Amino acid sequence: MAQVNLILMDTAPKIFISILENGESNISTISKKIDKTYSHVCKILNEYDCLFDKRKVGRNVFIKLNKNGTDIAKEINKLNDLINKNGI
Repeated sequence: MAQVNLILMDTAPKIFISILENGESNISTISKKIDKTYSHVCKILNEYDCLFDKRKVGRNVFIKLNKNGTDIAKEINKLNDLINKNGI
């Protein structure tokens, strides 16, 4: 179970949960919240681009989960809650 916990604490799940909690978010805000660099967050977002909708306003890029991304983030959240509840 420790391996599951490590996977859920990885950067991509943190991004999903951060956006799920905050709605549409600026990439800079996400990177600060999860303590990763802007370029690292951009790289991960590009890997999972089918789960996000992007909107650019000037130099700012805003990210919002689409339906599939929201479903995945909710499942990750449920797993985190289950792990925390059982003390794993």
